Amino acid sequence: MKSKYIALLFVPLLLSSCSNQRDVSNQLEINEKILTDKTKEIEQLTQTMEQLQLENNHLKDRITSYQNTFQLIQEKSAVLTEELNIFQPNTIQKGTKLGDLTVADIKKEETNGAINYFVSFSGEVEVNGSIVINQARNNKYLIIVDKDLVILPHSLTEFENGRMYLSISNETALEAALGAKLSHLNDSSSLEITAIFKNFHYNDVPSTDIRHDAEFVRLAD
Repeated sequence: MKSKYIALLFVPLLLSSCSNQRDVSNQLEINEKILTDKTKEIEQLTQTMEQLQLENNHLKDRITSYQNTFQLIQEKSAVLTEELNIFQPNTIQKGTKLGDLTVADIKKEETNGAINYFVSFSGEVEVNGSIVINQARNNKYLIIVDKDLVILPHSLTEFENGRMYLSISNETALEAALGAKLSHLNDSSSLEITAIFKNFHYNDVPSTDIRHDAEFVRLAD
């Protein structure tokens, strides 16, 4: 009888112990789940940091590339001028020869805080380009110069873009030379020509649709 009474006393203790074990087991499962979730978060953060580091390195490389390019312009401007006809309107000097053209005049104007440069060149030059309809200004046509970009004086930005837009100061002479070929030109077509031009004007007017211009002389043979 006494042993039964003692056994009954231990039953609640055993039940309590089992309950505690279940609680501990549940808590361990919860902790394990939390740890797993945190581990995944850490892995995702690590991947994000690695990606950001790669992007940061890429940006650094681009910045370094641009810095090297500008440094090259400053240190090797003579070489660039001679080989590629790249120049800076704010540093070019009157009398400088770029390819077949020579700087004849330089004008500087300030408009709404922006500095505009107008560089005039003397000499004739043969250029290949594509005539398109001009949508922006009074001039009927524009010539897109890409293949022969390095023949004309141009900026680093134009060199990077691979093209320059040129308006013609005497369009009637161009129309007379090309005749009916221009009549077939529309907003989605172009006409490739190779021609001689003179009086090239490099107009550096940011945030406007003012183009460089030149005078048409004749079609190339």
